[in-house]
Amino acid sequence: MNKIRGDDVTATCGKPGGNTIDGYVEAAFCHVADLGVGMGMKGSYGALFKAEGNKHEFRPLGKHGAPVAGGYISPNRILWDVEGLAHFSCHRSFIAANVLSSSHHLERKMTADHPVTDTAIIGSGFIGRAWAISFARAGARVRLWDQTADQTAGALTYIEGVLEDLARADLLNGKTPASVMSLISVASSMAEALAEATYVQENTPEVLATKIKVFEALDGAARANAILASSTSALLPSRFTEHLKGRSRCVVVHPINPPYLIPAAEIVPSPWTSLETVERARRFLVAAGHAPLVMKRELDGFIMNRMQGALMEEAFRLVADGYASVEDIDTGIRDGLALRWSFMGPFETMDLNAPGGVRDYAERYQGIYENLFSQMQRRVDWTGEVMKTVEAERRTLLPAEHLQKRQVWRDKRLMALLAHKRGQAKSETGS
Repeated sequence: MNKIRGDDVTATCGKPGGNTIDGYVEAAFCHVADLGVGMGMKGSYGALFKAEGNKHEFRPLGKHGAPVAGGYISPNRILWDVEGLAHFSCHRSFIAANVLSSSHHLERKMTADHPVTDTAIIGSGFIGRAWAISFARAGARVRLWDQTADQTAGALTYIEGVLEDLARADLLNGKTPASVMSLISVASSMAEALAEATYVQENTPEVLATKIKVFEALDGAARANAILASSTSALLPSRFTEHLKGRSRCVVVHPINPPYLIPAAEIVPSPWTSLETVERARRFLVAAGHAPLVMKRELDGFIMNRMQGALMEEAFRLVADGYASVEDIDTGIRDGLALRWSFMGPFETMDLNAPGGVRDYAERYQGIYENLFSQMQRRVDWTGEVMKTVEAERRTLLPAEHLQKRQVWRDKRLMALLAHKRGQAKSETGS
């Protein structure tokens, strides 16, 4: 008999039963100790399960064994373990427990190595809502909190629209938009969002004072075993976690936006972040479908911004000095380097671009780049005179009123590219 806490329920769960009622199979019985204030529902309850093809339905039983009118349990509330049996799960007055593993079409939560994870998203702007999609798609439960109620309401509307696009691109891991959406809810307070979370993703403005204040609150209210991750792209984790009692569980997990389309994410530890925290964060991201980049220590710009910054610095110099147009540079990346970079990094590119591999490449071509390096030390002010040229060329190619439409086009192209890469990976591995 396992005593397990659900959303609003503390219950004791028994063994699966074998009775059939109206086509439903009795899954288990539960003694409900507390269904929350005002529910007025204490006593013994059961759960019914019925499968018809790929459709699975769960209904709670009342105190005397009769199905509760209108009761329904979503399949995504069944939490599978590595043995193939579902753990007990409660959601408000809905109950399900220990459904046999023959119902193999039910959705998994994360992976066998990463069972159900409750997550909290603190700050529901564009980054926060994007993380919510990524985590819920993988099967984690997500609770959103933002100090501005309108922000979370807007986040839910945005997420619903994106999920439909992801479903059309077959990027929901076999789930439906409704099943993913059912895992995302809005918390009325930070404490409520953190109550069950073992992974917390903070997404507040890039202001040091704000980060310090928010992480003080998170460290004081989150569960003792919760990872506290920041999405910051510019602040080193040591700058806003040094004073915290639980600083060893704090880490930066920086996405490349949007994370539901771009798997890479940077894990940046502070000097006092524990190795356990880094490894747990890495395993969680892998379970959520990400490709983590684990830094050995913190550094301004992390990895991606330093790589991207080097490219953008040279792009502005080439335009400012009159060597190339904005579109010529975009063409060189879009129809040149990026074709390789979409499936290979710079070191693998070098390794494959010389007969003897990466050492052979370095020995052959280092002199060329060494000569260029001295010419690349001068900075151009991005917002200075060169911006007049850059903006004029971009607005000729894309009028300002079409920016939003083009952003939608960009995301759909990313979806198509991600779907293609996933398909290629499956065909190469035979999975």
